[in-house]
Amino acid sequence: NDGTVIVGTMGEGARTSRFTFEGNVVTDCHCRCVMLAYGSGHRVINNVIARGGQMGIGSYKASDVMIDGNTVYH
Repeated sequence: NDGTVIVGTMGEGARTSRFTFEGNVVTDCHCRCVMLAYGSGHRVINNVIARGGQMGIGSYKASDVMIDGNTVYH
């Protein structure tokens, strides 16, 4: 893994488009580990996403989203 290791909850991000989240380890989040909200062209690629409280990856009002090659488990 050459990405970032994230443990716990992070704050709400900015509304943007073409966000790429790649090569990270994300664990022990309260509600969801990765949330794509609004915008378009987001990519979530080759991450390890573990122990999200309700879900690993969520999306709300986002379009043209690519989610590929992730390992997601509880």
